[in-house]
Amino acid sequence: MRVLGIEGTAWMASAAVYDTDSDAEPTEFHDRYEPDSGGIHPREAAEHMSDAVPTVVEDALTAARDRWGETPIDAVAFSRGPGLGPCLRIVGTAARALAARLDVPLVGVNHMVAHLEIGRHQSGFDAPVCLNASGANAHLLGFQGDRYRVLGETLDTGVGNALDKFTRHLDWSHPGGPKVERHAADGEYHELPYVVKGMDFSFSGITSAAKQAVDDGVPVPRRLCRAPGDDLRDAHRGE
Repeated sequence: MRVLGIEGTAWMASAAVYDTDSDAEPTEFHDRYEPDSGGIHPREAAEHMSDAVPTVVEDALTAARDRWGETPIDAVAFSRGPGLGPCLRIVGTAARALAARLDVPLVGVNHMVAHLEIGRHQSGFDAPVCLNASGANAHLLGFQGDRYRVLGETLDTGVGNALDKFTRHLDWSHPGGPKVERHAADGEYHELPYVVKGMDFSFSGITSAAKQAVDDGVPVPRRLCRAPGDDLRDAHRGE
């Protein structure tokens, strides 16, 4: 079976054709939205998706034809959420139209579950405890009986959003997370408050404290970048 997968939940439009009977890695094509300043703007991201999705899909289909010949696609899968609504609507519309044209099944995929499934299958674990930490999502989950169960989650914002708010306060371009990580590698620790309640965690306090520290003159590259990363990691671990 050959499945065309289309992803477009936020700022990256991507597509690939996966052959379930082949050991070869699928060739993935992507086109990333890069805002001129600040974070992701939903309208601009959606405009990017409308231009990029047809291109990456055509590139993926061309690569599949070059590899396997004119073998038909057996199904179309797409990211149905969670994500930015305007982007999800464009990807969903494109996937539905393509599935109808090819007369093949359409499969909507929760892309958070997809991330978890990749890790579960690659690790070979039967009943793992998983940490899902992305832009707006932060969950601690357990897998058993073919289901993921939420054990704990963020009480306010996701770790990615927390870092983005911090780096926007510094006027750093998107994505801010890798820049924080680079600066933190050689930095000193600056203590910031964070909250863990049972199995749940909160990140808004870390963001506010980090922004206030910037305004108070704490050296950003040398001390402050390490603090959010370390504290967010420890909060996820329940420490």
